[in-house]
This record gives sequence, structure tokens and C-alpha cells, in this order.
Amino acid sequence: MNFFVTNHIARFRCKRTSKMRILSDSNSQIGQESFVSFILDEKVGGTYVEIGAFHSEELSNTFLLERAYKWKGLSFEIDGERASQFNQERKNKCVIADATCLQFGPIFRSHGMPEVIDYLQIDIEPASNTLKALRQVLQSGYQFNVITFEHDLYARRLNYCYKLLGLLILSFRGYKRVISNVSNERVPMEDWYIKRGLARHRGFRSGLDWKCYFVGACSHYMSN
Repeated sequence: MNFFVTNHIARFRCKRTSKMRILSDSNSQIGQESFVSFILDEKVGGTYVEIGAFHSEELSNTFLLERAYKWKGLSFEIDGERASQFNQERKNKCVIADATCLQFGPIFRSHGMPEVIDYLQIDIEPASNTLKALRQVLQSGYQFNVITFEHDLYARRLNYCYKLLGLLILSFRGYKRVISNVSNERVPMEDWYIKRGLARHRGFRSGLDWKCYFVGACSHYMSN
């Protein structure tokens, strides 16, 4: 890992920084689903938009929200085979589309999405496309309570620009970054945002391994 990246990672400490609990049946790679559930008080019947679906269940940030918490939502995936597999396994729809140039507003309206959607995941590659997709979805005029934004800072130095631009765009739009550089084994991957009206949560430290944000998760994973 190069010098630039290591200077943007806080010292790794397995010290719990909040009262979040890990959802035991979640398949999220770095706890995104558990974070969303915590911020929204384990909401039942919420809504989501998932940009970069990848797989119906594997590493999914919405599978448990749909199955256990009865959330409705839309997923977007550029790979036709992956989208077809998703639609065979899941009740909520996955749209085959390039999210970097998509007009989201008409799609949201045709599927009856509310003006304020609970969760937005943006997770496509490379990081430049994640930023393009963010701009496109915000142009729809819809708002979101929680956003997880993947910048993959570890991958290359230029990704810091996309991370910074994401911060500037979302801050201007009324979102607060509550955790920067959520990491997996010291590899910084995402920034997590919430709508400013929900910014009642404090005590998050940035740059930690994701397991250290959840009650019991750090000691459990470190012992395995």
C-alpha cells in the first residue's frame, strides 16, 4: 500500500465507537445494512435504491432489508446476466442499465418511489463511475436518508479526488458525512452519509475497520 493511502487510514484499533449492532443474517461486506438499520431505528417497510447490485444475495446491502424488514426498492446493474439472476431470486426488481447516464426520475416515479427514499447505495467501479452515478441520481430531485458511497481510496491515488468531490456534492445537497474511510482490514473503501435532519448520532470515529463500529463484531471476527 502506498504512502498516500496509508496517510489516510487512522491507526487500527478494535475499540467500539457506537452502540450499533451487527445484523447477524446480513451479507454486507463492511456492515452497510447494519448501519442503515441502526440509523433508521430498525425501520420496517423502508425503501432503497441500490446502484451496483452485483448479486441477489452475495455481499448484498439490501437482501436482509427486503426479506426480514419488508423493504421495497429498486436495484440497478449494468451486467445483464447478474441482473437476470437477481430478478430470479428477489422480489424487488433489478433494472439493467448504465447508472452513469440514466435518467432516474421517470424510473422512480413509474415504480412509485417516495420523494424521500430511506437508503441509497452507490457501489460501482471505477470510482469515477460512482461519482457520475451519484450526480445522475441526485439530479432526479429525490432525497435519501442514508447514503453509502464507495470511493475505493485504496485502489489508486486519483480516487481521493472522487471521494472529495462526493463530499462537496453531498454536503451542498444537505447531507452530513458521519464516517469517513470505512475500512476492511485497513483498506479504506467507503464514506457514509446521512441526511442532516437525522444527524443526531455522534461518537463515530473515521478510518477504522468496519467491525469496530458494531457491538461485539470486532472481538468475534478477530477471534476467528
